[in-house]
Amino acid sequence: MKHPRVLFLILLLLVVSISACAGKDTEAPPSGDGIAVRSFQSDFGDVYSGESASITLVAENRGDFTASNVKAKLIRSGSFTNTTATEIDGSDLGIPLGDTYASDAFFWELQAPNVLQNRLEEVQAEISYDYESSGVSTVHFVPRDVLREIGTSAYPDASSSSHSPIFIDIVANQPVQVRGTGDIPVRFTVIFVNEGTGKVESLDTISSSNKKGDCTEAFGCIDDITVRGLGPGCTDFTQNVSGVKLIQGKEGRKSFEATYNIADDSVSTSCQVQVTAEYHYKLLSPIESLMVLKSD
Repeated sequence: MKHPRVLFLILLLLVVSISACAGKDTEAPPSGDGIAVRSFQSDFGDVYSGESASITLVAENRGDFTASNVKAKLIRSGSFTNTTATEIDGSDLGIPLGDTYASDAFFWELQAPNVLQNRLEEVQAEISYDYESSGVSTVHFVPRDVLREIGTSAYPDASSSSHSPIFIDIVANQPVQVRGTGDIPVRFTVIFVNEGTGKVESLDTISSSNKKGDCTEAFGCIDDITVRGLGPGCTDFTQNVSGVKLIQGKEGRKSFEATYNIADDSVSTSCQVQVTAEYHYKLLSPIESLMVLKSD
């Protein structure tokens, strides 16, 4: 943050956490786990023609990863004149400590237009940041005799996902029946779901003409996806998976194959696979409506 703003922002965050100030306090709808807009408010609900008003956005990180490259941009200001920078750089927001969320505040100074009669003007901002999602699934390798004895129901196919805007589900046909030692290939399907109200982009610079459906630096895409093998008794591996495109309200899928080395085919073995996705995320604030009053 810029040094002249530090004291003001500290005081502002304290005020916002205690009361709703003089103006309207508009909170965003649920945004998934990641950065959320805690409030988007003006210092006055009404402003006279030609006078100034401040609009403030407070954002907080509610997910499992640090949000970096955080920016807030005023994308809608009606007939107001913005006298400050349109886009403001924020601080990295770390993971929550208990019920305490890391937060930051952004503000813009707006000058009201000269009007001959009262009218309503609308203001809106956009938060963008770099984030991660991670999913883990356990794969069970079971000898044929053991599987016949206790059945497949003892080895459910389940995965867990981090608290992030992008949900990751990892699916595999299992348990895997072991009939000998050596390398055993396992095919996985990874399901990505945008559970937030924002949109996802590649971390890399995107050309306006790049609209590829099966992603390399394309709009709406996650290009940075990494698969890792975890667990004792299993061969560790790391591989990159080609990108997946996420359209709001729909899921994206990618498949990959991993090879595990089984040293002992007489005992059951559990191994894990982890899928990590890194991406850029954009989230809109609510719309704040300000009444501009004509001067007497």
